[in-house]
Amino acid sequence: MTSLTLSARLLAGGALLIAAVTAPALAQQKIHELRASPTTVHRGFFDASLKPVLTIDSGDIVRLWTTTGNPRYFESLGVPKEKIPAELYAAFEGAPGENRDDHTLDGPIAVDGAEPGDTVEIKIRSIDLWLPIAGMSFRANRGALPEDFPYSRDRVFFFDPAKKVIEFAPGIVVPAKPFWGIIGVAPPRSMGRVPSGPPNVFGGNMDNHDLQPGTSLFLPVHASGALISIGDGHAVQGNGEVGLSAVETSLQGEVRPQHGGEDGHSRDAQLCG
Repeated sequence: MTSLTLSARLLAGGALLIAAVTAPALAQQKIHELRASPTTVHRGFFDASLKPVLTIDSGDIVRLWTTTGNPRYFESLGVPKEKIPAELYAAFEGAPGENRDDHTLDGPIAVDGAEPGDTVEIKIRSIDLWLPIAGMSFRANRGALPEDFPYSRDRVFFFDPAKKVIEFAPGIVVPAKPFWGIIGVAPPRSMGRVPSGPPNVFGGNMDNHDLQPGTSLFLPVHASGALISIGDGHAVQGNGEVGLSAVETSLQGEVRPQHGGEDGHSRDAQLCG
């Protein structure tokens, strides 16, 4: 037997061994669905005292539908009710005011076994445009160029999610690059209820357009279960929100949270692949 043939057989045996080890774990991996609704979201804050709306095992997959755009906001800009998706009316039922409510967050999601001192890895599996409407705005004397824009303006965009582009202006078509602006865990209980505007030790409103499918976000766990919240969908954004707004929209996608120990290594990495 040649060494090449022996190596091939050893490699094949190793592959079979890996498959035998990982197959049972993958078979046990559950898929959960979490849709934005009045009972599954919180708006504008993080708080370790919130009860989880979903509890998963480490390494399970969560399919998310996140909503941005209170229907009353779009109505206030003159959008006919028939052009506003019914899913937004359902998700924002009972929500006060006429703000767009970009920071409408699905969650919290508890990861069973995650405890303070652990690290939680949130692997992003997919992100897609969902509903065919988006909003964008800036406010007078705010943002990075306040002296150049002493007035406020709002825009509404309509698009076909399947085409994955946004017509920003006549003749200017921008490829969509959707991502969630907010991914975070619960803050330490000592911080109480924390506004979701600035990012913090728990992650939050990072507006990082590089958090794309195939990437992972690692966050420290401050409360039992980690209590992950996700939202603030962006169809496309530059390198930061110069005017305090991206093209804000509703997204769908999948994440896979798993937790690790104090050394920062995932306890389940070898089993969950």
